Amino acid sequence: MKTHHASLLIAAVAGLAFVAVPRAVAAAPNIPHVQFSDQAIASQANANNADAAQAGAIVQALNNEPALKNSKITVSVENGSALLTGAALTKAQSQKAREIAVAAMGGDASKVTSIILNDET
Repeated sequence: MKTHHASLLIAAVAGLAFVAVPRAVAAAPNIPHVQFSDQAIASQANANNADAAQAGAIVQALNNEPALKNSKITVSVENGSALLTGAALTKAQSQKAREIAVAAMGGDASKVTSIILNDET
């Protein structure tokens, strides 16, 4: 304890200041809690082309999946290939959305591109 006081005295004489910051405050910035609205999980980007029915089927399947709650995903299908964009809270939600889209596209993973961002990456 005397060493601690001696360090403070030396610092005071030298014109230095010590600031004690609790580790919990320094390590975790103050991030506000985000509340999402209860809206549809997925929406369709292209409603006027020949692939609209396929996009609609993917949107319906995504909206029926409770594990995707609070995700926001846009589905676009063009020339038989699906594109998923949007945001999810977890990597698992992003992966689940892609799995659902692949199933809706007949199980062909090469027909689905997912660019769903999540808070874990």
